[in-house]
Amino acid sequence: MLSPIVFYFRLFGGFFQQDEWFSFSWYVQHQDSLRYIWTASITHYNPLTVLANHLFFSFWNMDYQAFLLVSLLLHFIVLILIYILAKEIFKKDWQAAITAFLFGIFAAHYQGTAWVVVDISTHLATIFGILSATLFLRRRLHFSLVLLIISLLFKEITIGLFPLYLFAQILIFKKEKQTRKYSQIIVAVGAVYILVRILMLFGPYTSDQIVTQSLDVPRLVYNLITVPMKAVSQSILPPEFLLVVANMLGRFFPERVTGELGSPDFEVFVVKRVLEAVSLLSALIIAFWVTITKKRSKAVVFSLGWVLLNSLIFAFAPGRTGVIFTIDSRNLYFVSVGSAIMLAAVLGEIKRNSRNRAILLFLIILIPNLYFLNKNLEIFAERGRVRKSILNSIVQTIPNLPNKVVIYTQSDQSYYGLPPEEKILPFQSGLGQTLLAWYYPTEKFPKEFFEDRFLWEIESQGYQEVGNRGFGYFRDKDLLREAIRQYNLPEESVVSFSWNGKRNLLTNITDEVRQEIYVQKN
Repeated sequence: MLSPIVFYFRLFGGFFQQDEWFSFSWYVQHQDSLRYIWTASITHYNPLTVLANHLFFSFWNMDYQAFLLVSLLLHFIVLILIYILAKEIFKKDWQAAITAFLFGIFAAHYQGTAWVVVDISTHLATIFGILSATLFLRRRLHFSLVLLIISLLFKEITIGLFPLYLFAQILIFKKEKQTRKYSQIIVAVGAVYILVRILMLFGPYTSDQIVTQSLDVPRLVYNLITVPMKAVSQSILPPEFLLVVANMLGRFFPERVTGELGSPDFEVFVVKRVLEAVSLLSALIIAFWVTITKKRSKAVVFSLGWVLLNSLIFAFAPGRTGVIFTIDSRNLYFVSVGSAIMLAAVLGEIKRNSRNRAILLFLIILIPNLYFLNKNLEIFAERGRVRKSILNSIVQTIPNLPNKVVIYTQSDQSYYGLPPEEKILPFQSGLGQTLLAWYYPTEKFPKEFFEDRFLWEIESQGYQEVGNRGFGYFRDKDLLREAIRQYNLPEESVVSFSWNGKRNLLTNITDEVRQEIYVQKN
């Protein structure tokens, strides 16, 4: 049951992701007071996550191994709780064990454990969500709803449990005397939670962008309809597997429609047209297959409802600018609990008629998930090793920064979908703020360096001074020269590196850059 967690041991070679650097920056800005934890937000209101992150950052700053151990422990607890929930549903040990095992080998939600800081919210929301569902099935409604509210204060991914509980009252507990009373309580608590979130619009709140500011209504409606369907297929069948299928099918279309094979136009066509169709068609086939016969158990319908209702919220993800073709891996973590229960229920029903068919279905699910889980974690760890080696090389070169420092880098490649002329180092967010966070435990920069997303965006460049401290990051030499002139920076303030992406090699080119810039300056 717990053996899939072994695959995640690869993460010991991994490293932080972009959102995690930003979380640390947020902590630095507010570490002197806990009042910021309860600041209202119109997009994400997760005060318990902010509190947990605050405590962890105060204990060990950006210690990746410490966060990883917490992440693995929480993932282990989730697997145990899934077993307990499934045991409550199936009343059979083997089906409960299969449910936990399937969840453990699903490749789609690997980021739910691999993003070791961000995943604190995902794991803890999932833990309290599963506990809530377990108590709900045991008819401990009041305790269940308390745990659900706690879960929502970590992350809103469990909000779909409100309509699911209401649906279950009709489907599972319809003959009980307290069904109407319990339904009213569920509606009342859910309405109060939603009302509180709406009222945050009229008070002081963080300036996050809501989805209606970045997405037009037709696309929002389309996402609302299709995202739950994609959650069904993409939680069971790895999105990478679906993309392989889409690429194969894309070759059958005429080149005038797809663009040249291997070109960016072809890749866009495959994702926006073929993958979209494959994901939706797979979801329809799965949903039709698991509900086609009257013999299907209530567990199947309950778990399918779990997936559909708990994925609706992803359509409201802030900052979206178009159709959601693939759901973010970490967002599939809680959804996949329902997928695992659904598959275990179907396997149990098939096993009664044909053991061999049940084994065949199990293998069809197992093999692609194990392959892509291993591959995803391998790629993730390798990228992490590269990033960590770059940061460590920079720190080894300049262990103690001058009071005013400018770091200049040049690269032979672009990354993460940037145009070929935008050559950066392989970091998903601005390397400038990443370096600020990495150096902070020893340098103790002024918190103003972490405000207003300074050097946070992936293409960001700039220089700033606060008191006697100055920090800057540049990739453009002209902008570097301008900053040097404007702030009258001495030669020793400039440190430079060159990145060779083909060889994964970082070279110190400080002397060459200093000579070029300051000779021309003089």
